[in-house]
Amino acid sequence: MCEVIFDIDGVVIDILTMILDIYNGRYNGDYKSSQINNWDLSDLSLEKEDIFELFHEIYFIPEENVQYYPMGIDLLKKYEDEDIAFITGRDKQYNFYTKRSLDHIFEENNLDISYVIYNSKTKYDDFEGLYRDCLIYYEDSPKIFPMLYDINKNGFLVAHNYNRELWDKFPIVNVY
Repeated sequence: MCEVIFDIDGVVIDILTMILDIYNGRYNGDYKSSQINNWDLSDLSLEKEDIFELFHEIYFIPEENVQYYPMGIDLLKKYEDEDIAFITGRDKQYNFYTKRSLDHIFEENNLDISYVIYNSKTKYDDFEGLYRDCLIYYEDSPKIFPMLYDINKNGFLVAHNYNRELWDKFPIVNVY
């Protein structure tokens, strides 16, 4: 049994800042994370397919350039001796890059964490049992978190502008 479950992007890895860095450079924009109000990045003036491509570009960033949340690392340190699972919406084909990035972050922060990675677009449908049985979990998705909280009240919504409408309904944690 995994005792602690983390989402990766938006909880540990600051994918939003990395995406906006690429977007701003490519399209001469000036977006900051604090200006993004929609989880699907529909704030950006791009087609859905182009936004999807930005996400996939991030997966190939060299691990030394991956940005992460300092307090996300603090959360990981708190559970360093627990069984940890990362459940991510990233495609399984990118697990090599995901693992490489996580391992680099852990090494850089002197963390000795053993973990597993599970991939799922819905999380709830594929891993309901894991979420039901875990001791605690951290998720940032405004769509997924309420469903997870219905089956296990031991979760924390990781606060971002794009999930602000849920802050007064659920326990939140900040990773900035």
